Amino acid sequence: MLSCFNTFVDFKLIFTMLSGDAAARDAWLNSFLMLLFVALGLAVVALALILFVRRLFNKHHEYAHYAVLGFLITSAILMIKQRAEFILRIRAQLHAAYLHCAACRRILYCVLYR
Repeated sequence: MLSCFNTFVDFKLIFTMLSGDAAARDAWLNSFLMLLFVALGLAVVALALILFVRRLFNKHHEYAHYAVLGFLITSAILMIKQRAEFILRIRAQLHAAYLHCAACRRILYCVLYR
């Protein structure tokens, strides 16, 4: 899908298409149609999800709040976990670099102790 977006916004391809190249026009049109149907699919799913959540809150108000709270807490825990793993990887790399240069010792000291 990223390649479709890149093809869709490729100015070189657009100028080639405007000069009358049929292959460039077909490539751009195929990318446009794919992105159009992806956007339509996302809009339909978003609308269905909005209607589902609205109905859920109207019929089961208390349980819906617990579900949203659980989703938020779980998301926060996963984000904190990912950040902690990233920091641990950076610390391991800086510790390995610590053995090789004095400038890296300063960076490691700033990251670990500030």
